[in-house]
Amino acid sequence: MTGTAKIRTMTANSMASEIAHELVEVAGTLGVERAALLSAVNLDSAAFDDPNARISFAQAIRLWSHLARDRPGLPLGIMLGQRSISGFGPLALAAQNTSRGREALELLETYLASITTGGRLVSERDGAFVRISIQHLPEVENLGHPIDFGITLLCRLLVGDEFRGKVAAVECKHRPFGSVSYYEEIFGTTFNFGATSNTLWFHRDLLEVPRPNSNPRMVHYLQSYLLEQVARLPVPPLPFSVHLDQAVNELAKEGCFQTNAVAVRMGLSPRSLQRRAAAEGLHVSIIIEAARQKQAIVALCNSTASLAAIAERLGYSDERSFSRAFQRWTGFTPSTWRKKQDS
Repeated sequence: MTGTAKIRTMTANSMASEIAHELVEVAGTLGVERAALLSAVNLDSAAFDDPNARISFAQAIRLWSHLARDRPGLPLGIMLGQRSISGFGPLALAAQNTSRGREALELLETYLASITTGGRLVSERDGAFVRISIQHLPEVENLGHPIDFGITLLCRLLVGDEFRGKVAAVECKHRPFGSVSYYEEIFGTTFNFGATSNTLWFHRDLLEVPRPNSNPRMVHYLQSYLLEQVARLPVPPLPFSVHLDQAVNELAKEGCFQTNAVAVRMGLSPRSLQRRAAAEGLHVSIIIEAARQKQAIVALCNSTASLAAIAERLGYSDERSFSRAFQRWTGFTPSTWRKKQDS
């Protein structure tokens, strides 16, 4: 990475800005004239070169679309993801310096939705695997290339640059750009294109392997920086369903599972929340219950806390009530589930 790119990484608020600059640099390696490319998507060259300028996500997508039309069949997303990690800006630097892949994933889940309107992550335990779904806006799903970019970067951030063969499986909604064998050679695993989700599977233990070059002080500094930058950003125009899911899961991590609290977090009255949800065919209570189940599984897998302590954390009156609910969700008692995960 050049010195200029390092400065831009630390000063830009928007992930879209980083992606746009990387795209222009990649275009140059492909023989595409820079001024003509920027002009084609109505981007002013002087503003584009300003390290503090904020490029919109829509502008980055227009750049990508224009370049993709000129280079059909070229896997631009993977090329970009392999070339540089600066598209995530300070968030990538923080993730790179964490002590384990699990901590990097938590950072990405926390901040990604705040610094781009382009997507978010959802991770779940699935037996011996961690399933990581990458959720994007429709314009990204239709273009496809940014999904490849996101998948490549995620693999690098979670398990390092030498990620080939460490990914258990990959699903993508879009069609392949170029040969499928190209993807499978890069990642060392099979790809399922035309799937119903954009998902990575990692062996659970892989994300717990200590990183030899972790830097907790750097992580702490960059987290403070991210908090400062996020506080300055306008609230992204999220779809209601995504905003609801985000609010529920944020509160769940705080041990709160009350509908009224969700309404307050979203800036709505409880009645308005229920009315908006019903209009979209959503049930707030079901979404809250799913978040409670997720937190229960996380607590059982990642801590040695007693069942009574977990029950209290999840808002149950006693351990028996928690056990009944958990058995209804999974078919197992909490103690049986915990033993099953440890085996």
